[in-house]
This record gives sequence, structure tokens and C-alpha cells, in this order.
Amino acid sequence: MIRRILSSVVLIPPLLLLLLFGSSDWFFALLLPVSAILLYEWHAMVQGSSRIQFLYSVIASWLLLAAKFFGLAVPLELLLLLFLMLLLVLSMPRYPEEGRTIQRIGYHVTGVIYCIVPLILLLDLHHYWGGKAVLFLLLVIWATDSGALVFGKWLGQRRFAARISPGKTVTGFWGGLAMGVVAAMLAATWMSLPWQWGHAAVLGLVISFFGQMGDLAESMLKREAGVKDSGRLIPGHGGMLDRLDSLLFAAPVFFIMIRY
Repeated sequence: MIRRILSSVVLIPPLLLLLLFGSSDWFFALLLPVSAILLYEWHAMVQGSSRIQFLYSVIASWLLLAAKFFGLAVPLELLLLLFLMLLLVLSMPRYPEEGRTIQRIGYHVTGVIYCIVPLILLLDLHHYWGGKAVLFLLLVIWATDSGALVFGKWLGQRRFAARISPGKTVTGFWGGLAMGVVAAMLAATWMSLPWQWGHAAVLGLVISFFGQMGDLAESMLKREAGVKDSGRLIPGHGGMLDRLDSLLFAAPVFFIMIRY
């Protein structure tokens, strides 16, 4: 727990400064290494993934992020289709020696969609509403995680999705939702965002719910891969994927709610 707190104390202040005062250029620059680390951890969990396959995914993710950042008028679904086509073509020379083509390509495409598309949507959020919108999303997720941890440890008895994550409890789930709603209302007021308390509360509720589902989804993937953490990058937190699992699920839903 102490290592977890110390890691947060070191990492959170620079991130807050970047989101409150940094430009879109700095945010884009931040997402490039983040995307590479997420994909590295993803491929480390996938049995049989090679370095060249990891490299393909990183190049594809950087091209997708760059296309969004520089405003190229190319639909995201078209870029993902081209990535799939490229993977199929690259698999042809070594077929059938490697085999399992569908499985291997499925790992690639799933990793890019799961890890990178939410980051692309974060770029859009930053472009349309600035760093405060991204910070709002993060604050709600952090409050949800803290609420689920505190209420789960103090009052939690009944397990929630015990086969996936034995440490999760029903009380922790509801405590996380409550803290997410409160944090959303306070954050919207503090940052003078254009949302009334009722709107902010709904946003907080939805973000908190999907954030917790994202946490459970990553736990399920880790259990499938037979690992406890996705990595050891952040002391007390595990890997980057462990730290951003809630964000990967919450970002698309938040984007839809305020964009459309």
C-alpha cells in the first residue's frame, strides 16, 4: 500500500500539470510511449508473440495516433481494416510453418483496438474540450478506484465476480460508484466545466461503472494469460495496463456521452 501511494505521489503531479497547462503537442507526445508500453505488456501476456509482431503493432498504433493528431481525413475503421489486411499479407510467406494464423492475427487486432483506440479518443477529447475533460475523466476513475478499495476492505464481505477477481466485493462496487458520482460533481464545479450537477452526476455514474468493468475485464485477461500483473513498471500498481485498465473502458463511453 505504501509503495502504491508513493508511486501516485510521484506520477500524478506531473500529469496534472500537463493536462492543466500543457498543449496538445505534449499530450500527443505522452501518448506515444504510453501506447508502446501498453502494447509491450499486451504482447508479453500473449503466448507465442514475437518481437516483430510487437513492432508491427507499435508502428500501426503510432500511425493511428498521428493520423488523428494531424487531422488526416481517413476514417479509423479504414485504417484498422488496412492493418488487418497487412497482417494477413505478412503471414503468407511463412505459412503453414507458423500456423494458427487466425489466432495470432486476432491477438494483434484485439491488442490495437483494446489498448490504442481509447488513446485515440483521448486525443479527440483533448482536441475538442482541452486537458480539463481528460482530467475530469481521470479524477472520476481515481475516485472510483479509491472508493472501491476503501469500502471493499472495510465493509466488503460478499464477493463480486469471484471467479475473475476474488478481491472485488459488492460493497466495494457500490462504494466505487458513489465516490465516482461525488468526484464528478466536485470536479465539474472545480474546473468550471459546462455541466450542471445532475449532468455531472450521470457522467460520473457511467464512467465509474464502465471503469470498474474495465478493471474486471483486464483481470479476466490476466487470469486467462496466467499472470498476476501485466508488468512491473509502476511500483505498487503493476504495469501500465494495470494502471489504465479502467480508462480503456471508460474513455470511449465518456467520449460518446459528451460528443454525441
